[in-house]
Amino acid sequence: MHINWKDNNQWEFMDMASTVLKDWIECDMLDNAHTLFEDLQEILQPPSTPLNSHQIRILLRCYTYTAAYSSICSHPIEAQHYYTKASEYTVDIDTESNYLLQISISIALFLAKKRESRHLIQWISNTLSNHPSLYTVQSCSLQDTLLDLIIDMYYTQNGAPESTHVQKLLALMDNLHENIRKQPKYYVAKVLILLKSNYIQRDSCAWIQAVFYEVVENIVLSRIEDLTK
Repeated sequence: MHINWKDNNQWEFMDMASTVLKDWIECDMLDNAHTLFEDLQEILQPPSTPLNSHQIRILLRCYTYTAAYSSICSHPIEAQHYYTKASEYTVDIDTESNYLLQISISIALFLAKKRESRHLIQWISNTLSNHPSLYTVQSCSLQDTLLDLIIDMYYTQNGAPESTHVQKLLALMDNLHENIRKQPKYYVAKVLILLKSNYIQRDSCAWIQAVFYEVVENIVLSRIEDLTK
């Protein structure tokens, strides 16, 4: 690609680059993704003029997929930086905030499909957990999807996740909307996180007992079949 074209058509380039970066990440072509990642690092600068909705969404895709690439490459601080930059463009704009959340969940779904449990834990705890719109009643369907991902992830997880990720995941669970926290599978997810972690090794019985009492206090089961839902 001619360098002058990229400089003179930055929005077209970023629009195209965000799509290609997504595809290369999903195809595990990380060498190619790295080249494009570096190109985006150079071109992503604070805009000097007001942005329209289309331009905001281009920036959201660019920052979110650069964050995903950084997370997959085990650069959590860099991933957080880019995800924070994306979030800055969603302040007071609910539609764009929800758009960012949908992209973030789609990345989590991709990582789950690839059985990349370590990268999925990093993505959820380092980036997705910081998205304020995740915890609203309007996002309950996405929270439900995330809960299914966490359960599936911990069923297939080999080894214990880092304690910092466990703390963030538990904090995320505690902040989910009350409609989600009334579901039996919410407590299944919580117990799985506790059982698979070394974070609570010494007090595991006390932690799991506390979760059991939460179930007794918060879940109303009309039929035994409800336990399997």
